[in-house]
Amino acid sequence: MSSNCARWRPWTARPTPPPGAWRRERERRLAWQGERAQELRQRVKRRQGFSTLTADQSHHVLRPIAEAMTATGAEAVLPTLKALEDSFLQDLQEADEEANARLDEILEEPAFRVEPMDLGLRHREVGSEAEVEALLNEIRERLLARVRAGVRVRLK
Repeated sequence: MSSNCARWRPWTARPTPPPGAWRRERERRLAWQGERAQELRQRVKRRQGFSTLTADQSHHVLRPIAEAMTATGAEAVLPTLKALEDSFLQDLQEADEEANARLDEILEEPAFRVEPMDLGLRHREVGSEAEVEALLNEIRERLLARVRAGVRVRLK
């Protein structure tokens, strides 16, 4: 504290976290990243057709998820703690899209043809039982039209 007061503008000094607290929090956030990435890997692996991939194809599909992980250690000061979560979530979402697109591309064979479909449900509101039924009927018709055309649909 006294060293900060001796500075020209002491109020700009950043407080130093207690010894070990920074490291423990970074370890926690990096472990959290690993858990989210593993959940995503498992979700991609459960998709129909993934089990038929070769080792190289599997690696190609899952690579974006590995690349989304923050390459740092618990002792590092960068990226910031906030960035360990915020930017990672965006990177992981992009990795999810890329991994699924890569799998779709590999499985383009007619037996595995998969089309991504965005149902446009984000921020859609329902307020009554009738509105829920109407929405379900709309979704059912859109999905059945693609399935009847021989297409397997992956919801986005």
